[in-house]
Amino acid sequence: MSNYKRKSRCAFSKAKKGAADFYEEIPTVIIAITAITIFFLAATVAYANYQAKYVSVDYRAKCNKFMRDIRGWENLTYGNMEGLFDSRKVVTYTLDNLTRAFQPDFDFEVNITDTSTYYWKYNRTVKTGQIPNTESLTYGVYVISSGIAIFVNEEEIHEGKLTVTIWR
Repeated sequence: MSNYKRKSRCAFSKAKKGAADFYEEIPTVIIAITAITIFFLAATVAYANYQAKYVSVDYRAKCNKFMRDIRGWENLTYGNMEGLFDSRKVVTYTLDNLTRAFQPDFDFEVNITDTSTYYWKYNRTVKTGQIPNTESLTYGVYVISSGIAIFVNEEEIHEGKLTVTIWR
């Protein structure tokens, strides 16, 4: 046996009792607390983003459903054919008729635009109010458009566009 004494490579101080002082553990505790805080902040932000995207998808689905309902609404369509609007009904439908029929839980604008080359146009817009700034909205503004046909008579059918805008 040799008298060689191995040197200790311990990170603790060489106090007589072999334990570290309290002040030597402070940086380790600060690093641990910082890491835990960063983890919880990242988890909170990730959850908030998930919630916002989920609500956004749900709201977009409401916009699509509202558009489909309007395309098949008997107070606008000719012969209950989806996407074929009666010209007389287009110029006479009102906001009250629309809100009573669908009772939406959001503000909206429905715009029917005659895009044909005919001289006489059948355009109509109804809305529940002005679209406010997007900063003041809870879910933002969603706009969706669809092609339609406007029936005038047997020999005259105009092409058109139905645009639905919703906001809350």
